[in-house]
Amino acid sequence: MKKKVFLMVVALVLCFSSSITAFAAVAPDYVYTFENGSLASSGAKSGDASIVGTGTIVEDAERGYVFDNNSASTEDTMRENYLSLPTSMFADVTDEAGFSVSMWFKGSSTSAYWGSIFNAMAEGTAPMIYLGTQGCGRINDGVELSDRADGVTAVGYFDLDNEDNRNAIYALMSDGSWHNIVFTVLPGTADEKGLAAVYVDGTLLNKKPLYENGTKAGYETGSMLTEGVKAITEVCVGGNAIDWWADPDVKAMYDDVAYFNQALTADEVAEVAATNYASAVTADAGTTDTVPTTGDTVPVVAVALCAVAAFAGIVLTSRKKTTK
Repeated sequence: MKKKVFLMVVALVLCFSSSITAFAAVAPDYVYTFENGSLASSGAKSGDASIVGTGTIVEDAERGYVFDNNSASTEDTMRENYLSLPTSMFADVTDEAGFSVSMWFKGSSTSAYWGSIFNAMAEGTAPMIYLGTQGCGRINDGVELSDRADGVTAVGYFDLDNEDNRNAIYALMSDGSWHNIVFTVLPGTADEKGLAAVYVDGTLLNKKPLYENGTKAGYETGSMLTEGVKAITEVCVGGNAIDWWADPDVKAMYDDVAYFNQALTADEVAEVAATNYASAVTADAGTTDTVPTTGDTVPVVAVALCAVAAFAGIVLTSRKKTTK
């Protein structure tokens, strides 16, 4: 009997460990799922979004409730239609942890190539955080880009841009299907290289090395993540509110717009790409809770079934031993 009990316990532990691995998902600080028309964050931090212009929340056959920023329109607009997010989003960002932005995006050939699907800006020329439809990323704290051999560390500007990858990313983003895109920024040091990267559907498609303290081998974020973000006055998805930025609004659908106060690893990006941060409404209480429906709910059931099966096996084995 002891051997059978031991095997049952091992099976139970394995079930729990595999399910816990699947259960683990990266928790966003802010996430907007648009469930039941809600514009509230269902992440760790609260803060409502608002729709500027004529975009609407609609039900999509594949993803449920989503933000439709005039995806079917033939008219181009600029600074008229976008989703406005809380400016407090970047309040706790640090050079040590960096940040990441993720969203699901469904575009078409009418989605602007040079368009802002995410940006955080201020009046003037800086600061600025930008992610484009074509997978280009930018950080600017107002200091001109330079490649100094003298070790001066004042540079706080970089463009994450590769023409071949840019065109390949836009081809994906405008193909009429849903894609997950992640922009992640981790400042580094002279001893440890940082990285700015763009992933689409969990695959790394664009990257650039970063340094917090300068050498000419990389690009520096300067004071952007510690000081520059304090001046941000607008955070937008699908367009922007700043007069000096001339990109058109991006006609497309958006879902699970998420912000993380950390630079995501490649494994974490893959988790995010496999997670649907849908909101489940509790029927009896009428409250809304965030429930990642991929990688969370199914393993919970699996854990319960494993536990029942294992303990049932132990009980049956004990009874057989007793009746002999």
